[in-house]
Amino acid sequence: MLYRLENLSLTRNFLDPVPARLFEDVSPMHVGYFECFGGLCKGEFKRYLSSEMNFISIQPSIQKAVRTNRIGFVPADEALKDIVRLYEHNTHCKVPDRKRFAMVINISAMPYTAI
Repeated sequence: MLYRLENLSLTRNFLDPVPARLFEDVSPMHVGYFECFGGLCKGEFKRYLSSEMNFISIQPSIQKAVRTNRIGFVPADEALKDIVRLYEHNTHCKVPDRKRFAMVINISAMPYTAI
């Protein structure tokens, strides 16, 4: 059975979900790779960090665990395969032929597994 992330709690109490960032502090080196192979232009990733695409809804009881990386979320296998296909495509094509990450995958709407 799949549960939405906002329905996972470390307590018996369920409150209104709060937003959590998927990506927080990302090293400049990783940003460069993500932009290149994710089909983005240089400097464009920074815009996505504050967009709704970078947020998921979670219960307040797990917010601290998520922020301190004690709990993480991994996309479903099919989504991971889509991401790999996108990166492989963008690795082997010319810059104008790259597919944009945001046009292929909505990372905030896909199912995740808590780890």
